[in-house]
Amino acid sequence: MQRVVVTGGAGFIGTYVACKLREHGIETIALDRSGEGADLLRADIRDRDTMRRILQPADAVIHLAVTSNPTTSELDRIRDIEENLVGTLELLDACVDRGVGRFVLSSSGGTVYGIPQTTPIPETHATNPISSHGAMKLAIEKYVQVYGAQFGLSHVILRCANAYGPGQTGALGQGIIGRAILTGLRDETLEIWGDGTAVRDFACVEDVAEAFLLATTTVTAEGVVNIGSGKGTSVNEIIELLNRTTGRPLRVRYTAPRYLDVPASVLDITKASTVLNWRPVTALEDGIERCYAWARSHIHQQAT
Repeated sequence: MQRVVVTGGAGFIGTYVACKLREHGIETIALDRSGEGADLLRADIRDRDTMRRILQPADAVIHLAVTSNPTTSELDRIRDIEENLVGTLELLDACVDRGVGRFVLSSSGGTVYGIPQTTPIPETHATNPISSHGAMKLAIEKYVQVYGAQFGLSHVILRCANAYGPGQTGALGQGIIGRAILTGLRDETLEIWGDGTAVRDFACVEDVAEAFLLATTTVTAEGVVNIGSGKGTSVNEIIELLNRTTGRPLRVRYTAPRYLDVPASVLDITKASTVLNWRPVTALEDGIERCYAWARSHIHQQAT
């Protein structure tokens, strides 16, 4: 492996992944179409010529530049396909043209399976998404597999659970933990879709970044791998954990459930342990405490 190119490098997960790679002495090129800095290169994955100039033979690519917000996908499905699916196809073509050695895709363990028939959900579970976001993610997965079959592109697809951690502000409505902390610090009311009994799998972003490192550097790894905690936590339980952490109850307002949300999503992470030698190390309570400490020192200070 010559170096690693990270798309979506300015995003929440992308920032952690790029830092993790650099900590391990790996030359890392972080790309993002909306930002630029000393460790970030502005580029659009839909510009195949630009991507050809950036990519080098034997590079590995970690593809994170795909929306993680299901609501956005539902509001404009055509734009979602144009930006994410078509953009990924342009990127895949550039990877094949430049002889990229490995392609690691960030997919969604919470949406591609649809309503689970069994929990925890293994990678062999049927994929029947009930949201546009899940359908788009699954379509991208299938095209990555097509490029593997037709062009020999080595690839790993990580179906990630709900990532959370310091740096997730909740400002864009992504992530119940970040959103709940933000509303609490602003002394606002937290709006919950449904009655709070929906169960999700929460994975600390530092652990997720480690999984991407291992998926990139483990030469024997291939195919689809779930990345999560392997444990289910309801939205109401998250609120209770936050209440204990902050020392004051959140004001909560329950609204009608969304049709695009599954009632439960908990991932079976056995394969991640055997294929990547990966397992989560951050307890949810500890991760939430770190999130709250970060938010108090960053978001709260900025507002005062």
